[in-house]
Amino acid sequence: MEIKLAVAIVHNGRHEVTWNRESADEYNKALDTLLAYVQEAEKKVNISEEVYKQGFIDGLTAYAWWGKEGQEVGTGGTLLKKAVDEVEKTWNYKPSSQK
Repeated sequence: MEIKLAVAIVHNGRHEVTWNRESADEYNKALDTLLAYVQEAEKKVNISEEVYKQGFIDGLTAYAWWGKEGQEVGTGGTLLKKAVDEVEKTWNYKPSSQK
């Protein structure tokens, strides 16, 4: 994608931006395209976070074991349902590239 801006150096040493209708339309189209890319990237990041969270919950479930009260996780007697509820309530994972 190529973005063109119409800039002209004006006499008396001042720099000013000059627009004609065609260059303004090109600039607006480029901004719209860029905005669409950014919005799509944000959706992918949000999906990635949800997928990672679900994988974390799946991992808890995979390693849960049957105790006296039901499925437990870890060695402290925490029930799987309580652990999953806590993950859902407090989840704030951000990939290191997003911090």
